[in-house]
Amino acid sequence: MKLLTRYILLLFTACSLLISSCGKHSNDKEKVTPQTIIVYLSGTSLNWAFNINVQDIETALQQNIKGDSRVVVVWQNGVAKRAEAIELCYDNGHITRQPLAEYDLSNTMSKDDLSYIFNDVMRLAPASAYGLVIGSHSWAWIPFDDYDQIRSNGLSKSAYARLRIMEELPRHLQTRFIGDPNGANRFDITTLAEAIQATGKQFEYIIFDACFMANVEAAYELRNSTKYIIGSACEIMGNGFPYAKTLPHLLKNGGRSYDLSEAARSYHEHYKNTLKYSGTIALVNCSQLDALAMTMKEVNKSLSEEYDRNSLQTYEGGTNHIFFDLGDYVDKVCTSNEAKSKFKAQLEKCVPTKFTLDTFWSTYIHSDHYPITSFSGMSTSAPSILFRDSYSQTAWYKATH
Repeated sequence: MKLLTRYILLLFTACSLLISSCGKHSNDKEKVTPQTIIVYLSGTSLNWAFNINVQDIETALQQNIKGDSRVVVVWQNGVAKRAEAIELCYDNGHITRQPLAEYDLSNTMSKDDLSYIFNDVMRLAPASAYGLVIGSHSWAWIPFDDYDQIRSNGLSKSAYARLRIMEELPRHLQTRFIGDPNGANRFDITTLAEAIQATGKQFEYIIFDACFMANVEAAYELRNSTKYIIGSACEIMGNGFPYAKTLPHLLKNGGRSYDLSEAARSYHEHYKNTLKYSGTIALVNCSQLDALAMTMKEVNKSLSEEYDRNSLQTYEGGTNHIFFDLGDYVDKVCTSNEAKSKFKAQLEKCVPTKFTLDTFWSTYIHSDHYPITSFSGMSTSAPSILFRDSYSQTAWYKATH
């Protein structure tokens, strides 16, 4: 009798799911979902911020802006080894969180782990197009194998002590760069690129609510995985994107279109009007990155052997800098005016939209505000003295040398 009762309950639940999803009925089956936005929030150390982010997304959706498009959040919600996928549904002025699936997580996610989740969400919320928002800690292209070197930056144990203090900073001074080496659901950029390509889909865009991701080495890895990238060359503050202001630009025209330039502007304007620093953001057109690599290859044939690394624009507070402004680097080290001019023209095609303020805040090694005097939209690690072996294995390095 218990088994029969359980079967009846399961059958009833299955039928309920078939006839109702976010208020839609079976006669809506022929409707084509214009886009599904997947919000993938990785790790648990930023859970305080992720909760705010999801609430801000719900605030935006209360304006009844998504039409037939769908918004799915994949997050751990404070749980170390398990993630849940929930759909945020609009119903007559109210937002509900509809459970879709649960996933077991590895400490370091493989290509198969990630692609399984992406494929499953696409199966549960199929659409004509997909956008991806990733909220996490990040170090651009740098692999986890180099994590200890990032943490110490060639310094003594006092660097670790400073990092411990940094993690205890007030939340308005925390950023999203601090890695979580012991937490689940972490992945390298190469793994992310491989996972997306394994789905057979190309995202319309990836918005990185994570530090340092307007980076040419990282973007080049993802050039076949997405049409556009939005990211910051600097650390992103712990609170992340202002989703109540950003999401309407991703769900334009009743969810049928998006405006990525305005989405980037919303980030910049938010920090311009609140903190008045760390409003650095850029939109990268991935279809232009192969041509950029070709012009960079010519630049690399005309590099000055004598240049002042300390004169370059940098984007973190490290003792040994890791991220330098890409345009500033080429301008100061390339000895060929022709190669420099071609590179600059192509870089402008790669970065059609960019915004910055005069300063950014870094909590890495030396916590402080730092000036921005040269800004091309993307960073590079080419001048860095760190991670040289790993750097030589990047797709960008191989394409430009």
